[in-house]
Amino acid sequence: MAGKALPLFSDFLAATRDTQLTGGKDILNDSVAYNTFLLKSMIQGRPSESIVQGGTQITERIQLTPGSTYQNYLPNEDMNVTGYDSLTTITVPWRFSRSSYVWTDQETLLNSNTDWKISYKDLKKVKEQAAATDMWVGMEAALWAAPNSTEMEVTNSSGRMPYSLRCFITEDGLPPSASNGGIASGTSTWTTIEGVTDQVNFRNPYETYVVADIATTLRSKMHALFLKVNYEAPESNQEYFTNTRTNKMKILTNNDGYVKYADITTDSNDRLMPAGDAGWAAAANTLFFRGIPLKYIAAMDGLGYAAGEPRYWFLDCEYIHPVFHAKRYMEDNGPHDGGYQQPETHVMHKLSYWNLICKSRKRQGIVSPV
Repeated sequence: MAGKALPLFSDFLAATRDTQLTGGKDILNDSVAYNTFLLKSMIQGRPSESIVQGGTQITERIQLTPGSTYQNYLPNEDMNVTGYDSLTTITVPWRFSRSSYVWTDQETLLNSNTDWKISYKDLKKVKEQAAATDMWVGMEAALWAAPNSTEMEVTNSSGRMPYSLRCFITEDGLPPSASNGGIASGTSTWTTIEGVTDQVNFRNPYETYVVADIATTLRSKMHALFLKVNYEAPESNQEYFTNTRTNKMKILTNNDGYVKYADITTDSNDRLMPAGDAGWAAAANTLFFRGIPLKYIAAMDGLGYAAGEPRYWFLDCEYIHPVFHAKRYMEDNGPHDGGYQQPETHVMHKLSYWNLICKSRKRQGIVSPV
């Protein structure tokens, strides 16, 4: 039986592949760099057709130019009609990510016990969890990478990096620069975002609070920003407008910002406010602002914000979210052997084709210090 153990493990992997976003459930995993994740919550609750697509690239049509035909007229007056285009195409290239795990013949042959199925199950779980964790953490880090137009905006084969949230949400609403949130050093100036040139209806709103007076200015600025990113349709013709769904909204901050907001709301007796209005909601075990959860994002602790100067990102995940290719969504690829130079080594790849798409920058915003 020992001689059959080597190909059996490859067959076992092929027959029991795990394509979940998280791997083995019964193994304590303290190797994870982050203890909170945004990517999963951006996906949850979305229809599959909105996050899994095909094609050579990801495209979407948005309306950035309003109509210009309204006029007042007199009875029997001739009406001059002029056609116009109001749609803009956003183009998002696929980006390709992978993680891998390796095993050797010695590992499967010498460590298999009398019940090889149990041994293989444990080994598979350990290795798949490591690869899934690596993919999960890598994509989470990519969401917060410094904007790099030469790697993110280009649509040809020279671009490696997916868009990050920092491409779409800047501290002055303009395309990414060194003065509004930071860009990677030595990279080109952003002239387009998702192929769209800078224009007023493709900018994110923003507000600034006073660092020296954060306790009294932060919440007023959060209210001001909420009014900018919250959209309500008129009472009639609602099919032509898109309402904001607050259940898709999140407010993101780092450890410093979460603790500061908790202190401010506690000092103002948040327990006396309606549940979910501003402060702690025990039933949900989280902080809220106007019914929107305030979420601590571990990856934001590495963005270099000065102590006492946190940012609060207002995210509407109805209009900004990852998209995965229908045939490459945490897809197992392999096993592959090591060839004649490494005949006893084998590898399994986990592949994802994906990118981050933003359909509306006007519905995303940030409160930053001044």
